[in-house]
Amino acid sequence: MALGASTKSRELSRFCERHGTVICKELLGCDPGTPEGLAEVRARDLHATICTGLVRAAAELLGQVLPEAGK
Repeated sequence: MALGASTKSRELSRFCERHGTVICKELLGCDPGTPEGLAEVRARDLHATICTGLVRAAAELLGQVLPEAGK
């Protein structure tokens, strides 16, 4: 079942409330879209130390939304 726009917005808001933003370069403190930023991501092992937890948090929020979307 597709999630409605209001459901998507609500979940984005929940993620923002918990983490301050949904923008990677703000979450990481560097821009992984640039060669320099990607080098910093790798040097600081940000995928393991930050990204994994953020993906887990997003998945948990999605897990809360999917049952609600089926109602």
